[in-house]
Amino acid sequence: MTFKNVLQIIGGIAIVLTIAPFIAADYWWIRIFDFPHMQLTIFTAAATLAYFIKFDIKWAKDYAFMSIMIACLVFQVVKIYPYTPLAEKDVLDSTITDQNRTFKLLVANVLQKNKKHEALLEEVEAKDPHILLLLETDKDWLNAIAPTLSKNYPHYKGISLDNTYGMLLYSKFPLEEPKIHFQIDDSIPSIESVVQLPSGDRFELYAIHPTPPMPQHNPMSTDR
Repeated sequence: MTFKNVLQIIGGIAIVLTIAPFIAADYWWIRIFDFPHMQLTIFTAAATLAYFIKFDIKWAKDYAFMSIMIACLVFQVVKIYPYTPLAEKDVLDSTITDQNRTFKLLVANVLQKNKKHEALLEEVEAKDPHILLLLETDKDWLNAIAPTLSKNYPHYKGISLDNTYGMLLYSKFPLEEPKIHFQIDDSIPSIESVVQLPSGDRFELYAIHPTPPMPQHNPMSTDR
């Protein structure tokens, strides 16, 4: 097998992976290619550049191959461009200077089997967030951290579960009518609450822990 054949195979793989997301199918092994655009951009660019440098483009099949490769490269670049520093921001930086209208939020997935409760408490103390959301919290986690956190976070809503979907919400600000829902699954909770800031402003907070994008959990991507 020649080096040219190797590059053509690599290019063919890049083309297939670029086209795959256009297939109107909801299976995870197809939808997964909606995500690695950065990797595919580098992969496609490297193969295209190597082909240009190493070989003369003089046959119709070479022109066709390179045209498709360049089209794939342009498509991948267009996909990742909005997430680069070159693109305009969709959400501008806040200009609010009134500290009574701002808040700090800390979200931590504690990893249920992890037993380093003190390490979490030290992190919370160091960051000193106004609102704290903890995920994968079972009864052991709740019993270990609640006595300490309740001193600085008088407002609380949560549910401890042993299925890695426990969720605890602590707040220094009042929580108005906090509710626990099971919108994703009967065993996966989410929390909804109105939070009142010191300024009197209110905003709605939604805490959700979606299922991981793994086929053993949900074979169809829309279920995730």
